[in-house]
Amino acid sequence: MLDAGLSRQELLDLCELVSELSKVEADPHLTESMARLQPLLEFESAVVGSGPMSGAQIAKVSHLLSVNFSMEAIESYVGGGLFAQDPLVSLHVCQPEARSWQFDDIRNLDGQAGCAAFSAFRQCGARSLTMGWRWADRGPRAAYLCFSGTEVGTHPRHSALAEFVRPHIGMAVERLARGQESCGASDVLTARELEILAWIKDGKTSWEISVILSISERTVKFHVKNLLRKLDASTRAHAVAIGLTRGLIEL
Repeated sequence: MLDAGLSRQELLDLCELVSELSKVEADPHLTESMARLQPLLEFESAVVGSGPMSGAQIAKVSHLLSVNFSMEAIESYVGGGLFAQDPLVSLHVCQPEARSWQFDDIRNLDGQAGCAAFSAFRQCGARSLTMGWRWADRGPRAAYLCFSGTEVGTHPRHSALAEFVRPHIGMAVERLARGQESCGASDVLTARELEILAWIKDGKTSWEISVILSISERTVKFHVKNLLRKLDASTRAHAVAIGLTRGLIEL
């Protein structure tokens, strides 16, 4: 039983959150649920990534969701191949339980692993609370979660709460991964949609893309609407993040 000194209202909010996580069917739903954890864990930004395992590491990111992380940071972390080398990810694939870190502790871990380049990505807060989740029904897969900020992890209840919600978030990620694996051919982006997604990644507007491709702006918007639906993305930036994690586009 969870005993983290929560108020009656906080306990009710936590129960609602667990109920929401049990019904997550799309990436935006999970992102919204993670955001609801903010007042309880007192984090400023969060990221969850998942994918198939290779040895003691997530070999390729098939899902990456974030709260309050800049697109530039996400593109650098995933597009630059840093996720697949991250010693924190490797640690939590092997030992999934929640851990609280100070920034200097993580920087030392990065240094020992020869991954000093991670420091720039991690400077989203003075502290982090990290955890993982593993499953193997369709081959070994894992998820890695990180909550960062100046206050997260400063109170004993943060770790207790994180450990409580960890399997619920993990199972939600697992369901999303299964759903992605079972997507049919109708959910595969066309060559034109991939082309437009690449131009969106470069910051082009619908009008600019229409000029580049010599098609109408209305046609561009039609393709954008379709690719957002197929990727289950809520915004263009979200579509770019999904495209990068799935290897559909490159930096």
